[in-house]
Amino acid sequence: MDWPVLVLGKIIAGNLIASWVFRTLGRSHLPLPVPTAVHMRRVNAQQIITFACGGIYLAFSGLSLGSSEYLQAIPIFLVGIIGSSGLYLTMRAKAISLSRSTAFETLSAIIPITLSATLLGEWVAFRSGLLLSGFALTALGVTLYFIYDIRAKIEKDVSSVPMVFYGYGTAFMLSAGITSFLMNAWAKSSVSAPLFISAWYTGTLVGGGILLLLVRAWQKGKEEIAAASLFSPSKERLLVIAAGLSVFANMWFLFSSFQQVPLLVVAPFYVTADIVGPLLVGMFFFGEWKVLQKWGYLFFGMDLVGTCIVALSRVLSP
Repeated sequence: MDWPVLVLGKIIAGNLIASWVFRTLGRSHLPLPVPTAVHMRRVNAQQIITFACGGIYLAFSGLSLGSSEYLQAIPIFLVGIIGSSGLYLTMRAKAISLSRSTAFETLSAIIPITLSATLLGEWVAFRSGLLLSGFALTALGVTLYFIYDIRAKIEKDVSSVPMVFYGYGTAFMLSAGITSFLMNAWAKSSVSAPLFISAWYTGTLVGGGILLLLVRAWQKGKEEIAAASLFSPSKERLLVIAAGLSVFANMWFLFSSFQQVPLLVVAPFYVTADIVGPLLVGMFFFGEWKVLQKWGYLFFGMDLVGTCIVALSRVLSP
C-alpha cells in the first residue's frame, strides 16, 4: 500500500472517525471535574478492544515469534505503559483548562520531528527544496493558527490556572513527543507492524489497569464522582467498540506510513489533520460552527498549500 493511501487512511480513522466517536462518548456523560475511576473504566474498555485487535492481527500475520522478537517487544511494551500515563496526564490538564491544554498537544509534534531529523538522519529529506518549502509553509501556517487560536481561547477563559496544570501539560507533551519519535524509530528498524502493535497495546492495557488501581486508591474513603450515561448501555458499548477499532486502525496506518517514508514527509499532513479533522467533525456532526476571521482562513490555506507542495515533491522525487 503506497504511503499517500496510508496517510489518507490514518486521517480518516484517527482524525475523523475517532474524533466523532470520542466526541460522541464525551457528550454521552455529564462532565466530570477530574478523571475518576469512572473515566478510567471507560478507557480500559477501549484498551481491551485495541489489545484484542492487536492479538488477532499478530495471530493471523503468520509471524513466527522467536527470542529476538520477544526482545524487541519488551521495550515497546514498556513504552506502551508510558503512553497510558500520557493519556491520564492530558485528561488531568484538560480538566483544569481545556483551552490552554491545546497548546501542549500542538507543541508535542515538535519533539518527534526534531529528534527524527537529528538522530535518525531524516533531515536529508530536506535536500529537496520543494519538500523543504512545503514543510516550512505548513509549519508557518500551523504556528500562526496556533497563536491565533490559543489567544482567542485564552481571551474567553480569563481564569487563572494552578501551576500544577503546567506540570501536567509539560509531562504530557514530553510523553507524547518521545513516544511518537520511538514509534518512528521502531518503524525504521526491523520491527514488524504486527509485533509492534500487539506489544504496544499490551503495554497500554497494563498501563491503563495500573492507573485504574491508582485512581481507585486515591479515591478510597471518598465519594466517587459518577456520571449518568445519557445513552443506553448497548449504544455505549457499540461506541466503545467503535473507539477501539478506530484507534487500532489509526495506529496501523500511522506505523505503516512511518515504515515507508520519513516522518518529516508525513508530519505536515498529520499536524494539519489534527487541527482540521476535529474542527470539521464539530461543524458537520455537532453543529459547532466555528466562525473564523480572515486570518484564520489564511492560516488554514497556508497549511493546505504546504501539504500539497510536500505531496508534489514526493511525486516528482519519490
